[in-house]
Amino acid sequence: MANFTLHMRRCATLLLLLQLGRSAFGNPVTTRPRDIKMRPELFKELLDNVGGLLKNTSAKGEICYFTEYKNVHLNTQSETVEVCTPDVEQSSSCMMGRKSPFNKDKCWSSIMADMAHYHTLIQSYLNVTYSQEQEESKKHVLYPTLGLIQRLVKLHGGTMRSDSSQEEVAKLWQLDGKDRLRMCDWVRGFHTRLLTVNRAVGYIASGDYKK
Repeated sequence: MANFTLHMRRCATLLLLLQLGRSAFGNPVTTRPRDIKMRPELFKELLDNVGGLLKNTSAKGEICYFTEYKNVHLNTQSETVEVCTPDVEQSSSCMMGRKSPFNKDKCWSSIMADMAHYHTLIQSYLNVTYSQEQEESKKHVLYPTLGLIQRLVKLHGGTMRSDSSQEEVAKLWQLDGKDRLRMCDWVRGFHTRLLTVNRAVGYIASGDYKK
């Protein structure tokens, strides 16, 4: 009996350490969706804003002007696609079902983690010093996007803590004249992720997951 009690105490200690370890690595702290008023229009506004960054025009200052290749860089640490797919029985527009029931809290936490990740990414790019012309153009284009992310996360009870540190993300930029193209690839990935996020937010806000 004494050995069993000791074993249970060790298990409890191990579980506590695992929880503390996860917190130490900066997982986003969010308010659950049921505790806040959903603002789908803000996510749509951010989607439109990021879509505007993808304009392939001749105007200098656009992140993606004169980009020949269409690479897409996604946040591979995210689970948003997996955990935010509605149940096939509950959504006729969904072509693929889930193996487990839709969990709005897990989906919401992943969405906020994505917002924190891309906020860190954009902020890191803005922190790199280029020529004066490049500095003015990138700030003019990206500061509105950064502000939208900050407003959206704040109004929905999230934080800007990201699993990716500024130091880690800073390694993406090599000051070799191609950083703008790299940023464009990440913007494409962000836009792709926001399409998924907007569908998930609409699903949660509609209450269809309760049916």
